[in-house]
Amino acid sequence: MEDPYPIYTALRESTPAHTFGSMVLVTRFDGVKEMLADRERYSSKMHISGSRAEEIVDSLPEHVAPLWRALASAEAKQLARSDGEQHDRLRRVMHRSFTPRTVAELEAMVQDHANELIDELERDGGGDFKQVTQDLAARVIVSILGTPQVDRAQMLEWAEVRGRFMGSSDERHVRDAHLALGQASMYLEETLLGGGCPHRGSGSEALVNVLLDAEQEGSLSHGEVIQNLLMLLAAGIDTTAILISTGLYELLRDREHWQFLCDDPDRLPQAIEELLRYVTPGQWLQRIARDAFDLYGVEVSAGQTVIGMAAAANRDPRVFDAPDSLILDRQNSHHLSLGFGYKFCLGASLVRLEALTMLRELIRRHPDVALAPAPEKVTWSGSPMLRALNALPIELTA
Repeated sequence: MEDPYPIYTALRESTPAHTFGSMVLVTRFDGVKEMLADRERYSSKMHISGSRAEEIVDSLPEHVAPLWRALASAEAKQLARSDGEQHDRLRRVMHRSFTPRTVAELEAMVQDHANELIDELERDGGGDFKQVTQDLAARVIVSILGTPQVDRAQMLEWAEVRGRFMGSSDERHVRDAHLALGQASMYLEETLLGGGCPHRGSGSEALVNVLLDAEQEGSLSHGEVIQNLLMLLAAGIDTTAILISTGLYELLRDREHWQFLCDDPDRLPQAIEELLRYVTPGQWLQRIARDAFDLYGVEVSAGQTVIGMAAAANRDPRVFDAPDSLILDRQNSHHLSLGFGYKFCLGASLVRLEALTMLRELIRRHPDVALAPAPEKVTWSGSPMLRALNALPIELTA
């Protein structure tokens, strides 16, 4: 967890594809990019079906396996886990809330939350920046949903539990995720959709309004409405928080990086693309082979799980010069951290907006921010897919 990149390099530079247990790992940029773009050869029903899912279910106690299947059945209604007509239908509906114009309209709200959180850090002279980034992402998602801000700690907990479940064979994680699914679904029913008076956002393109209108038109089922709200809750917190917190850690470990941005904050948009490449918040992406085929000399079976190692691909020397170096003005930052092609991250603009806003305000108000304690004492947690800091203590001066 602390430094997985030497492992990724060893895999990538030996062969482009590796059989690993029930799975095949793809590590080079062109292979991962092709996997993401090819909807005919690959299915997106990861965590629901395929060799890895079957392996997990077989390893679980008999009384836990039904809970896993229930979670998989629920996730099958989400955009990220869908294929074909279902995927295109869900994406058409949800895209209405994530156009560049609608995301730009959120800028003032994101700015207000970022400033409030920095105000709180100032009062204490610093604090855990990882918690700050999680709170920022949770505040933004809660604002988009229109649920009460006082509930965001509970919503953050549900998102974290769901993140630990993804791809896990730990029966405790499965039980916790099943409980969280029930609680979160009931909360959304009661808070946004229940009582015969469904919640309505501030505009026709507000996400809840878009989903409710689609349900009334028959474009979405009620289950799809609930599950895609839950998907947004989880995805909108994890990726953003990991990018901003781990990104700041990398910037402050070498003050020259931080000073480079302080000297000219207009460099931030390009720097954020480089941080996305270098940090890779979601370290890998998963697909299921629809049919048998040869992949770089490795025979992939129909139904086999294929893992695209985005963190390895993003440091492929065939694509990036000095790939293990953080180069904030890098000209080629065509990373795979937010997906590619038809599965490109729906909330990519929002992730970038939150990172830009928080780092810009920190530069403006506290260019002398420093890590505390020393960087070598920082520890890591999360999962192999979502590599995260346990905490990121920082110090601010007046």
